[in-house]
Amino acid sequence: MQASLGGQVRTQGYVAQLDGLCGRDTRDLEQVLGYGEGRLAGGYTLLLLADVVGPGEFEFRGMTHFPGGVPVGESRTTDASLKASLSQVAADRGRFDTMKANEARRIFVSTGPKRIAKIMPLRPGSDYPAGKGIAQWEIMVPKLFFVACKVGAGERIYRRPNDTIYAAARLESYR
Repeated sequence: MQASLGGQVRTQGYVAQLDGLCGRDTRDLEQVLGYGEGRLAGGYTLLLLADVVGPGEFEFRGMTHFPGGVPVGESRTTDASLKASLSQVAADRGRFDTMKANEARRIFVSTGPKRIAKIMPLRPGSDYPAGKGIAQWEIMVPKLFFVACKVGAGERIYRRPNDTIYAAARLESYR
């Protein structure tokens, strides 16, 4: 992904809420999100959702401790399990669609600490161990994201009250 700071890109895939990402160093982010060790050590790009996501354009993936959105010991994704449990009889088939439409409006907000964010590692990789567990969703179709921050090795992302995002190294205080 080549995009300049402040630019926009179209992408899809796994996303989380911004407040679950802020203030964490790269190692902690790897552990929370379920990236292999060292994947974020070279830095990453933080993308913020700038598009509307409809109910048919995302799937629930539970928590990041479910690699691929599949809980340990299960054979189907969180989204498929929800759909099956809410649609067991013909009269209930609309319940899942209604719930998903309501959740799309609630989850995919464009401002504040709960806005949807995507981490794009600078290092390639394919190791996705179980994470420590924050909510995750998968956007299934390319959506527009704003390139909010380029985060270097040793930096963390922070959100100001006015909704601007910045990266900085954590300053330790010694006494």
